[in-house]
Amino acid sequence: MKNGRLKLQSKYMLVGSNLRRVYLMLISVAVSGLCGGICFLIKLLFEVQGITDFLISKRIWLPAATRLAAAALFLFCTVLLLAPLRTGREAWFLSSAGGKRPRASRVMFWYSPKNAFKSVRFWLSVTFLRLMWGFVFLMPCLIILTVCWVTLSQGTVEINLLIALLGSSAAAFIIGVVFYMIVSQRYFLSPIYLAKNPHAKVAQVIKKSTARTNGQCIKIFMFKLSFLPWFLLCTLIFPTAYVWPYYKQCCLRYGLRISGELNQNTHKQEKSGNQEKIEV
Repeated sequence: MKNGRLKLQSKYMLVGSNLRRVYLMLISVAVSGLCGGICFLIKLLFEVQGITDFLISKRIWLPAATRLAAAALFLFCTVLLLAPLRTGREAWFLSSAGGKRPRASRVMFWYSPKNAFKSVRFWLSVTFLRLMWGFVFLMPCLIILTVCWVTLSQGTVEINLLIALLGSSAAAFIIGVVFYMIVSQRYFLSPIYLAKNPHAKVAQVIKKSTARTNGQCIKIFMFKLSFLPWFLLCTLIFPTAYVWPYYKQCCLRYGLRISGELNQNTHKQEKSGNQEKIEV
């Protein structure tokens, strides 16, 4: 199946679920807004002079310790709210990409205590792995910038050398970002495997994704890059409410194709259709 046909199928599969998509986006915006509002309230609370004076009167280090504890608690609660929501969104679009009717229960399923903490572990693990790859590929750029900073602080650098260092740093940054975007597609299938098998271990779905996407990372990156004009036009013409669901639907259907499940489902449908024709 060509990418153009896959995108067209994904577009038609979203027809009839407009209201549910709006609800899903409103839930995402509401949860994100709630986290931002709580952060703003905590900041205002610590700016009250009376509270600060009270904490200092007890212990001089108590304001700083309280701020640190509040920040840690807020970060924990935010991750605990957003990680299951993100996994639930993947499950919602995965069911739609597989030809099933998406339901809100697929999102709420991941807010049970066991599944919520598994979502947190999963997204933290994937984020850590991606940060590690980002650090590896951006290290040359950081080294060149460090050399440039040292030579500038010593005042011994010439203008030609400075231009060469800055140009090399920019080239290393661009190349590093491109390689990072390609290698990070190793984990493209991991949310799909987790959504399809919630009882699987986090390490298993990540390992399965890296094995399945071996040799496919460039293709996945180019497929995602083909949506760049959509996102550029999103700020001018097309609303995000249309582009984001369309992008997610296409990506998950593309993931089903890579995993081989989309071809299996298509073969089963064609087989059942042929049997119906024979019976007729």
